[in-house]
Amino acid sequence: SRPLAARRVTPAEALALFAALIGLAFLLVLQLNALCLKLAFIGAALTATYPLFKRFFAIPQLYLGLCFAWGVPMAYAAELGMVPRVGWVLMLAAVVWAGVYDTFYAMADRPDDLRIGIKSSAITFGDLDLMMVGAMQLMVLFALLFAGRLLALGPPYYWTLAAGAALFAWQQWLARDRDVEGCMRAFHNNNYFGIVILAGVILEYAARR
Repeated sequence: SRPLAARRVTPAEALALFAALIGLAFLLVLQLNALCLKLAFIGAALTATYPLFKRFFAIPQLYLGLCFAWGVPMAYAAELGMVPRVGWVLMLAAVVWAGVYDTFYAMADRPDDLRIGIKSSAITFGDLDLMMVGAMQLMVLFALLFAGRLLALGPPYYWTLAAGAALFAWQQWLARDRDVEGCMRAFHNNNYFGIVILAGVILEYAARR
C-alpha cells in the first residue's frame, strides 16, 4: 500500500518531493543555532542513506532508529546550544525502541524480505527474535529509568514507566506465535507505549506547577 512500491507515484516524483521537503527543512533549520545546523546535516545524511543499509547491514532497524532519534539531540541543541548527557540517553532509548517495534514489523515481513534479499533484524535474530526484542525492551526501560534519574523526575513518571513495562510484556504475548496478525498487533501497540511515557512526563511536570 506504500505509494512508491504500489507505483502510484514514480521514482522521479518521489525524488522531487524528497528534494522539496529537504529544502523546506533546511530553511527551517537556518533559523536555529550553528550546532543545530551541524546536527541537521548529519540527520539529513542518516535519512538519505537508510534505504541503502537494508542491502548490507544485518540490523537496519537500529539505523532507522538512529534516523528517527536524531531529533532528540537536535532539539536540545536548538534550546540549550548544547546536548547534555540526558539528551544522549533519551536518544539511545529512542534508537533501541525503534529496534523493538520495527523488529515486530520485520517479523511480519520476514518471508517477503527473504524472497527479495534484503536484511532485517527478524532475519538476523532468527528463532531468538522474541528474546532479542525482550532484551531491547529492557534496554529501553533502563534508559528511560536513567533519564528519569538524571532529570529528577518523580512518582508519576515511574508509575507510567511501570505501565510501559506491562505493555512491553503484552507485546511479547501478542507476538508469541510469530504470526503476521500478532506481530502487527505488537507493532501497533507501541503507540500506546509512547502515549503512556508521554503521559508520565506531562503528569510529572503538571505536578510541579
